[in-house]
Amino acid sequence: MCKEADATLSDFDRTQFLELHNKFRAAAANGFAYVGKFGYSQYAQNMEAMEWRCPHEGQAIKLAESCKKPKAPAGFGMNSIFVDKAGGKIISEAIEEALGKWRNDLKKMDLPEDMTFTKDMESTIGRATKMLWHNTVYLACGYADCTDKYSIVCLYSPTGNKVGEQIYEPTDDWNFICENCPNSKNCDLEYDKLCYPDWALP
Repeated sequence: MCKEADATLSDFDRTQFLELHNKFRAAAANGFAYVGKFGYSQYAQNMEAMEWRCPHEGQAIKLAESCKKPKAPAGFGMNSIFVDKAGGKIISEAIEEALGKWRNDLKKMDLPEDMTFTKDMESTIGRATKMLWHNTVYLACGYADCTDKYSIVCLYSPTGNKVGEQIYEPTDDWNFICENCPNSKNCDLEYDKLCYPDWALP
């Protein structure tokens, strides 16, 4: 998939990272993601599918290989986490656990009806909203073996979590899911109701 010399993940790893992100985005867009203690996500009119960004993969790997809590590079949103290797945990299990923890942040608070991002969200559900920001379409992740734990880093662009802007455009009507895709993209009505570029649609 990637030809860059520093992009050393396997296609299996890339696919796992990408599919887990897009499944979460689809769950939110279709009203199935858990929000707060007892709620579900609002339908989304403009949730775009993510694409893997090969040129950024090496950067994510390098950040993970520091085995320290990294600082987000300029121009990127970032999620990072350490996952304990106890019990012989393999990397695919660690990736599943990491993204599950980020997703589950969404259960910590209710979202406003207009889906506007507020400053207090950054410290409570910010990891989840980075995964869900409607036009954050480029993803690159990396990981490293840090003795007794895995370091996992994902980079997102364009950046989301912008105070005063919408996480995505909500609708109460199921018929309007994926109704407002950007001009360059179309809705995949048959699969997950995310917005895709034409080349990615059957």
